[in-house]
Formats: sequence, C-alpha cells, structure tokens
Amino acid sequence: MPSRLQRQPVAAAPAGIFKVGDEYLFIAVLQNQSGHFCGALGRPDMIDDPRFIDHTARVRNREALHAAIDTYLAKFSSA
Repeated sequence: MPSRLQRQPVAAAPAGIFKVGDEYLFIAVLQNQSGHFCGALGRPDMIDDPRFIDHTARVRNREALHAAIDTYLAKFSSA
C-alpha cells in the first residue's frame, strides 16, 4: 500500500483503503448512502445497529465498521 495514503480519514466512516486479494480498494460512503452500503455488504442488520446508526456513531465505532468491511472483502480475490 502506498505509504502516503492513510487507511482511515479522520472525519469519515466508512472511508479508507481496504485490501482485496493482492490489490487495494478505496471506499468512501456518504452519510445518506450508509443504509445502501450495509445492504450491499449483506448486512442490513447494521443499519439499525446503535454503533452505526448515524455518522457520529460510525466514526466512533470505525474499527468495528472496518472489520465488517474487511470480512466481506475477504471473500473476493483480485483476479
């Protein structure tokens, strides 16, 4: 991963660089896209999860949110 890029921008969540196989993917989700993003991850349960219910909560619980994204992306290869 390029050293100039941070994985986690300070004021956004989810946003950052995620590993997919041997490649990297930048993901940034706007506040009004969060529900759709959770659905795309196959995790509609996250929409009402208090840890991810709004932007402030998602930033506060960024590690858990990014862990869920990492788990989802682990299913894919870069090929």
